[in-house]
Amino acid sequence: MDRVSNFFCYKEKHSLGVMQFPTEKYINDKQSVNLGTKKLRRKFDLILKEIKKHPATDYQNYKVEQEIISHYNGGSKYYLEIIELSESIRNEFYKESQEYLILQTE
Repeated sequence: MDRVSNFFCYKEKHSLGVMQFPTEKYINDKQSVNLGTKKLRRKFDLILKEIKKHPATDYQNYKVEQEIISHYNGGSKYYLEIIELSESIRNEFYKESQEYLILQTE
């Protein structure tokens, strides 16, 4: 039985698409990227709001990454794998980039 048939037979929440977005509806890769990106962005925006409210809080990049990843995956189970993948992408495609996850305060 293929993925699509399996999905429709069991009618339960599955993680689908390249972003492995949890859903009870069938979604394609493009939809999973769209939904996953929105979920990540909402969490990032909440963290930025928190940083602005409490600027003295020491929010380091790794802590922000960890919070976002843990929120997306429902825990820290995949944190190290996601960080390794992120580093590989950064090293391969963005070697010269000076951008950071959050604004640097210095």
